[in-house]
Amino acid sequence: MRTLLLLFSLALPATSALAEADWTKPARIVSLESNIFGRILVELDLRKNPSNCKEQHLFFRETTGGSSQQMQDILVQAAANRLTVKLRVSGICHLKGYAEFNAVAIVP
Repeated sequence: MRTLLLLFSLALPATSALAEADWTKPARIVSLESNIFGRILVELDLRKNPSNCKEQHLFFRETTGGSSQQMQDILVQAAANRLTVKLRVSGICHLKGYAEFNAVAIVP
């Protein structure tokens, strides 16, 4: 069991930590950024998210994944129209305390 745990922990990127995976509560987008480092950064109007990462209202997504462009399009549409969204956090915290997300949904 210890060997399995050690192998799993070695497989994680050095700049991340484990957290809980689940959906956030519905919230409005405060800010949305796509940067030169290949990340989508989202700030939601939240006080707490299920990941328990250091930054409770900040989220990131690497843009290298196959559905990243679709998620970015949904987030842009939601931000432009002031729609409420929820993000599914993956359970990974970035070194700066942002929670990684792997899904987005517009909430009616």
